[in-house]
Amino acid sequence: MGVLILMKFKSLFNSKPRKIYLFLVISLLFIGSSMITMFYSADRETNQNFISDIGNPNSSFEFSLDYNEYVTVYSTSGSGDRLHWSFSGTNTFVGIIVQVLDSLNYARLQSNDTYSFEELSDGSYYSDSGDYYPASSSTWYFLFINIDPDQQTTYLTYDLTAYPAEPDILLIVIIVSVVIAAIVAVIVVIILFRRKSKRKVELIQKPIVKPAVKKPPIITQPVKPVVEKPPVITQPVKPIVEKPPIITQPVKSAAVTQPAITKPVKPEKPPVNFCSICGLEVEGRFCRKCGVEIFKSEVEREKIIQDIQKVFQVSGIRIDLEMLRDILPMDASEFNSKIFDLADQFDFKIELEILHLSEEKKEDFINALIEILKA
Repeated sequence: MGVLILMKFKSLFNSKPRKIYLFLVISLLFIGSSMITMFYSADRETNQNFISDIGNPNSSFEFSLDYNEYVTVYSTSGSGDRLHWSFSGTNTFVGIIVQVLDSLNYARLQSNDTYSFEELSDGSYYSDSGDYYPASSSTWYFLFINIDPDQQTTYLTYDLTAYPAEPDILLIVIIVSVVIAAIVAVIVVIILFRRKSKRKVELIQKPIVKPAVKKPPIITQPVKPVVEKPPVITQPVKPIVEKPPIITQPVKSAAVTQPAITKPVKPEKPPVNFCSICGLEVEGRFCRKCGVEIFKSEVEREKIIQDIQKVFQVSGIRIDLEMLRDILPMDASEFNSKIFDLADQFDFKIELEILHLSEEKKEDFINALIEILKA
């Protein structure tokens, strides 16, 4: 039976095109198996470049760990991998806490933010080991922390080894089977297509003899004689008579109206002010005879009084003298003289351009300023 199958298989690939197909199948199988082997080898590789987080990176993973210090090692691993950790300290009185964090929580730890972790050793042992299985793909950081109550130093030896997950053999077999089946199917389709094309070429090359078909006789209709039409007689065209042009009379232009002449408006004279003491006419702000300031109107006087009241309403009993000097219509020497007189009268103090006034004498001081303004 085996010999018959072998002979049948040999007969299928006797021709040159079939040998080419056989070579193609073997090449694709070799390429597929090589790719699967490379994938499996890459999956077996581990990250052995663990870095110590304190001091310079070292390969011995040994560190003199003081109280309230920690060292860190990390590994990039995924679901199904196994991370084996271990540590051993020389001081038997110092217990080591082991925590594991993903990359997000380790970044929070570096930023002094609240972070989440899984505790692998609670600090009861100075030497311990164990396995950790990551739940997802990430960079996993292992912290070895010395926060023992004895507050002593220990010389710590620590290690981390990554073991990748074993590949699913059944899945690899299924993938290889599917690839082989797809390749065989493609080859079979190509062979069938070439056979069908070859048959079409053989059919085209054979001469096809068609039976002779008798054509029916052609019956022609008699040609009708051409009848000539009589010539068309046209009437003579009448000459166009031009009409005389219509003469129109010119239209009289409308009378041009002259613009109205308006009389110039005389500018109004500014109101004349008089001194309330000597009665002399004053053109400026101060009387040239007695030196008293002249208000242009009672509206201006009322505005100054309102500004004084606003200053005391906003500032309370601590008044800025510079602000008050800008409101009152006085020069600097007159203002200082008036303020010093009021200081003796109301018993207030002046410190760094600030007037300190008591609450009881506030209203009396405002009324005194208003009286000075009306004087």
